[in-house]
Amino acid sequence: MRIVSLVTLLAITCTAFAQPAEYVCRQVDAPPMLDGSLDDACWGAAPEPPAFYRLGVGADEAPAQTRVRFVMDDEALYVSVDADTREGEVPEAPQRERDGKVWNDPGVELFFSTSFVDDTYYQMLFNSAGSYADFREAPGLSPQEKAAWNPDWQVVTETREGGWSAEARIPWAAFGLEGAPPKGWVFRTRVGSHAQSLGNSMWPLNESTGFHNPRCWAYLVMRDRNLATNPGLEDGPREGGGAPDGWQFAYHDEEGTGEITISDEQAASGQYAARLEKFDDKQYFPVLYVQPLDVQPGSTYVI
Repeated sequence: MRIVSLVTLLAITCTAFAQPAEYVCRQVDAPPMLDGSLDDACWGAAPEPPAFYRLGVGADEAPAQTRVRFVMDDEALYVSVDADTREGEVPEAPQRERDGKVWNDPGVELFFSTSFVDDTYYQMLFNSAGSYADFREAPGLSPQEKAAWNPDWQVVTETREGGWSAEARIPWAAFGLEGAPPKGWVFRTRVGSHAQSLGNSMWPLNESTGFHNPRCWAYLVMRDRNLATNPGLEDGPREGGGAPDGWQFAYHDEEGTGEITISDEQAASGQYAARLEKFDDKQYFPVLYVQPLDVQPGSTYVI
């Protein structure tokens, strides 16, 4: 008895649970040159920026939009900002010392939480003149202890009539990480914007009037929503046979015999499919598995 099943595997993957407010931070081969001009190819290939909203319950989209994008490589997280201010005016901000009151100027505030099981988060601010501040927020920390967090990060800004732009580079070490987060890892994030006379705004929607609302978070998804490697068999069959990258073949003569191959024939979707040919009527085998995946403590996944 032979049973043949051709299976495309685009949907048989493990993904981080997607909240409405999220941004996929793509991996790039060539990081941006920090000059504030936003003309690097990586920004054009990044997902579209999310909308910013006024603060408060029932708020609508901000009249002065701030367009923020994220990309990453093995060394750092990169952030671009393209912010509108009052039409016809070039935004002005003073040069301030580190950890100065840049929140009084046209600028943005970045918030990052690297864990779902820890109340610690990081606040990184800069104004349109390139002055910046950084604070680590955690229960029980004094103002001096919060300001003592001084990671090695860079930001470059450029002003124009009616707005300003910026590029920032934040090494993973700034968050206490030894390297880049794995595929599918999630940072909680939010971004606040100061447009002075046009008011403050934020992504995601913040029903509080303050930027530190603990219930206001979006998700920054690293590289891809899908944790699996080669989830749709995009790489095709392995040269010389055997399971393709990201997958395992399993056989067990006592519980069923058969054969698994990767084929570009009769693929219902995508270019490749897995062909499972069963040689008997016993249960279970052969079986195709994804290889073990790194999952994030405190996060939620769907299959």
